Amino acid sequence: MDIFSLPALQESAVGKSIEKALHHAAEQNRGWVGVTESSAGTRWLEKGSLRHFPAFKVKTVGTLGAGDVFHGIFALGLAEGNTKENSVCWAAAAGATLSTHLGNGIAQMLPKTDNPILGQLAEDRFSASFIADGFHQQPHVLGVYLRAKQSIRTILVTDGTAGSASLPGSYSVGPIGIERQPEGMVYIHGTRILAGSSATLSGCLANVINWYGTPFDEAIRWASEQPRRLIGLPESLLVGEPKSQVVWKMETQKPVVERVHFGNLNLEHL
Repeated sequence: MDIFSLPALQESAVGKSIEKALHHAAEQNRGWVGVTESSAGTRWLEKGSLRHFPAFKVKTVGTLGAGDVFHGIFALGLAEGNTKENSVCWAAAAGATLSTHLGNGIAQMLPKTDNPILGQLAEDRFSASFIADGFHQQPHVLGVYLRAKQSIRTILVTDGTAGSASLPGSYSVGPIGIERQPEGMVYIHGTRILAGSSATLSGCLANVINWYGTPFDEAIRWASEQPRRLIGLPESLLVGEPKSQVVWKMETQKPVVERVHFGNLNLEHL
């Protein structure tokens, strides 16, 4: 299953129309394929026929991270057992109301006032998600961002990799080799090109508690209830859904995850 950005799809099938490029990708990948086209919406193949979901009409103040949000919510929708069409709808809605990793992946030099970071911080209709690992944003910078977005529009995320919660060393993400550094950075093997991070969501949650004195229950909402609400899911599980539970233990310096239950999956002594 693959969902491409438009430039990536065009690069994989030079000179072909979107429909022919998707058919080409489906033959190569032997699975479901789709493509996001920014303001033109999303197209995908359903039993060989081209389907389309239009983009939501919003006032655009910046597109930073919107594609990341789309792909993340699409994957979440599928993982929770929803159809591909419903997952596309939720992903498109989330991409229009949230930019993830706000402040990350952007030019170092920006205009003083007219720039996408300030535009998105000032827009109260946008929620913002942050990686509170100390690398993506330094604590004093993230503190400013959190004050601007306020608690109700704050979401905690991570771009953790196979190097997360692991010792420094070599790992892989699919066919790509990565190296986790002692300080927590993750690079593509043999380069200084960043490849995600080693941050865990539990670690990010502990950081905002330690850095800013954020109440534990508030930080938990940033990482659980608020992302669910953003994509139209109930803030808590409904009767009949797979059991999902994280048990925390308060240690001297920070809270840590002790047990995780998700459906039939049970992990303890983490």
